[in-house]
Parts: sequence; C-alpha cells; structure tokens
Amino acid sequence: MVMWCDAQVGRVDEVEEASQLTMLDKPPGDGGTAFNPVFDEIAEMGLVPDALVYLTDGYGRFPGAAPSYPVIWGTTALEPEKYPFGDVVAIDLSE
Repeated sequence: MVMWCDAQVGRVDEVEEASQLTMLDKPPGDGGTAFNPVFDEIAEMGLVPDALVYLTDGYGRFPGAAPSYPVIWGTTALEPEKYPFGDVVAIDLSE
C-alpha cells in the first residue's frame, strides 16, 4: 500500500509488487507537510503494519508519540537526529 500525503492523505494506492510502483499516477497534493495524517489513516483503517516506510525530506510536523509498529524514515534532507522516533535512512538524490 502506498499513501500519498502532504497536509492530508491525498490518495491510497494498492501495490502488490515493487514493479507496480513505476505505473502509479503523479502524486496528488503540493504544499506543507504533516506526518500525522498517515499515522491517523493507518489507525482508522484498523491496520497494524509490519513497518511503515515514510519517504520524505523530513520538513513537517511529526506526531507527538511513536506508533506501536516500526517506522523507517527515508530522508532526502534532514539529519537523523531531527526525527523524534524510528530508524532513519539517508537517500542520496545526487545520482
């Protein structure tokens, strides 16, 4: 499952395998970022994921507390210590 979010969840795409990612439409939204809507949507859907991988530049409002499942932040900008919880993986966009 892929959730597209800026200040709200704009769309949810069901994905069965990685090759389908290249076929997804342009992401909706364009503006400020709030991370809470994704965590809220997961809770509202009654999901308990094995992990959440959140791809972001890291600029936005973070939830006040970590969820019960692992979070991996794939970041293009912020240093790992700026994230309040989860594991942080740097994404190099220079290539």
